[in-house]
Amino acid sequence: MGLPAVAFMLTACSVSTNANRSPLSGSQPSPWFEEYTLAGHLVPDGRYVVNIAGEYDPARPDHVVFFALPNGNSIEWTAGCTMTPDLDWHHDIQHIAAQTRYLREHHGDDNNIVLIYLEANGKSWPGWRRKEEGRDALIPSMLDDVWPRESDTTWTLTGHSGGGSLSFGYLNALEQVPEHITRIAFLDSNYAFAEEEGHAAKLARWLEGDEKRVLSVLAYEDREITFNGRKVVSDTGGTFRATLERMVPAFEREGLTFKSSDNDDWMVRTAMSGQVDFRVHRNPENKILHTVMVGEMNGFVHAMTLPRERIDDILKGERLYTEYVQPLPYDFKVSTP
Repeated sequence: MGLPAVAFMLTACSVSTNANRSPLSGSQPSPWFEEYTLAGHLVPDGRYVVNIAGEYDPARPDHVVFFALPNGNSIEWTAGCTMTPDLDWHHDIQHIAAQTRYLREHHGDDNNIVLIYLEANGKSWPGWRRKEEGRDALIPSMLDDVWPRESDTTWTLTGHSGGGSLSFGYLNALEQVPEHITRIAFLDSNYAFAEEEGHAAKLARWLEGDEKRVLSVLAYEDREITFNGRKVVSDTGGTFRATLERMVPAFEREGLTFKSSDNDDWMVRTAMSGQVDFRVHRNPENKILHTVMVGEMNGFVHAMTLPRERIDDILKGERLYTEYVQPLPYDFKVSTP
């Protein structure tokens, strides 16, 4: 359900096929994990890649994960692969492809997990939104066009770093968060949160509408980190301030009551029986954890599996997804007009 082409056909490839496989028409088969990908243009300004599992079942509902890329990163880097001396280091920092494979294997439930990478031209979603007036209003239809929804299709909006800007632009475009969105996760990407733009009010009403909806924030103590002897964030910037100094008070003004359950590694604020989960790493060694939390600490898997009884089983600094990392980069070619 929800595939963007009416007819599906088996694509000739070098990997074995089976009767359950329904790849997207025009897609590329992966030689490693029996997956299919389809690359296309975002209108007005960007590109996307859809990734589905080989055992995609049209009879099951789709859960579509829109992953907006961090500033300066390509889809190939964000997907990730085994690191070799000749590769750019960015291939080994996020591993969203491998983390998605882990999720499909261990937390797939009864849904098809459809991963869609979203890359802005210029590799910056904040820059994309600033390019011309009215860009935010284009975002809902842009996402709808990538993967047409069936009645039982659900969405996650997420992204890393500047990718969070796309989610906030989506919120700005609508009076209320649509019911088909069941999860919103900011992976060290909540810089653009603005109470004055109604973000807390819209998200609070959305959360109250269904106890299965989840809002996740992963951030870290970044106020004093330095690079080449200079502070990385301004005196008002960073995700520590965005989370604990702006988001938590804003949601409290919307009527949410937060529970603090800090530990040696994390400052934790939860609300609504775990529907709202904000975690800020204490960062005692004052390191740059911006990508470490996403890749090394399994941050994407963490955000996609909340709420859960055991929290430290995932955010532990050891990759859960090593066996799902592909040996080489994909070569994504746009195959749609």
